[in-house]
Amino acid sequence: MSKRTAIVLSLAVIAALALATSPWASGGARSAAAPAPVLGYASAIRGPVPFTTGSVVGSLALPKGKFIVAAKLVASVASGPHDVICELAGGAADTARVDDLRVDGMANATLALSSGAVLGRARSVEVRCRVSGGTGYAEHVSITAVKVTSLSRS
Repeated sequence: MSKRTAIVLSLAVIAALALATSPWASGGARSAAAPAPVLGYASAIRGPVPFTTGSVVGSLALPKGKFIVAAKLVASVASGPHDVICELAGGAADTARVDDLRVDGMANATLALSSGAVLGRARSVEVRCRVSGGTGYAEHVSITAVKVTSLSRS
């Protein structure tokens, strides 16, 4: 094979590979896949976060939309017994509460809260806690939200 023939064959192979991998090989233009929309949001705070009356112990920024929101935290008090009340403020009038949790001197309790949230604008959902006396502490605060297309209220 002559040098000229080898060059022509090499160019033919390169052209065939380029054509096989081009957008026109499948009969139309290829477009880059659009990134998947974000449907889940999460925040976590290890703590401890001290609280007394209506203190924010965790928050999660969300865009406008409808969400199922869940939160978890471990609450404790240094002296007691005292009542600990935590709320998940989820937009509009949705608030979940855990009332009359009795914790005694560095005992702790895990609280789980959930709510639907309809946000007319971007904003944060918050976990707020208060204690009937002294100072409470929130640890391992996590808030998770999943965007949904609709919420049914009953």
